[in-house]
Amino acid sequence: MGRGPVDRDEVTRVREELELVLLQEEVTWCQKSCLEWIASGDRNTKFFHLRTLCRRKRNIILMLKNTANEWVEDQDELKAMAMGVFQLLYTDEGGDLQYLPADFPLIESSLLEEVDKSLTSEEMA
Repeated sequence: MGRGPVDRDEVTRVREELELVLLQEEVTWCQKSCLEWIASGDRNTKFFHLRTLCRRKRNIILMLKNTANEWVEDQDELKAMAMGVFQLLYTDEGGDLQYLPADFPLIESSLLEEVDKSLTSEEMA
């Protein structure tokens, strides 16, 4: 009871048709979800609270890899790792100023006076 020869074109066509149907189903559910959100999402409803809980569970970070490429699960260690990363990102190392050009063009005093003037009501309109 073997199967007959497989028609590759038919398999490709059926797969494409399946992908289209799955995409249409996904769009339909997304639209239904959006409609439900519009109808009851911002009110203090069970739907709103369940949606918030689901998002909170989905957004939680349970594990991270440390610099030794080991998984860390301890919440205190995760907090320390996150703090360390952001401190590195936002700590000013001072930079090397010797490579900055020292020959900035000077602005003439007449231009400085022009820039420093207050705007008139006609100029603002």
